[in-house]
Amino acid sequence: MNRTGLHIEHCGFARWTRSAWLQHLPMLERSAAKTALWCWTYRIPRRWCTVAALRAGGAGLCTHADATAAFPPNGGHSDPGGGFPKDVYLELVVRYYRELAAARAER
Repeated sequence: MNRTGLHIEHCGFARWTRSAWLQHLPMLERSAAKTALWCWTYRIPRRWCTVAALRAGGAGLCTHADATAAFPPNGGHSDPGGGFPKDVYLELVVRYYRELAAARAER
């Protein structure tokens, strides 16, 4: 599975709660900025793919756990865990993507 897609490693644990992840907002912001750049560069939709969407060949963002569920037996990965704030992360990605698009339009 790690041979396809673009991958971002977060310094955290699958056992972290939502509030634990949100205590590391600067890390999530840096990651979201890189993800936004990759979305721009590779025309990746800024949306979360469900397991079903991944199986159907959908494009977008997913977690390692989602990819493992969609394409077993890929090692039983559970990261970044159920507490990962997907909604906040996606909002950050969308915000950085819009900023990138506006900066490119100004050129």
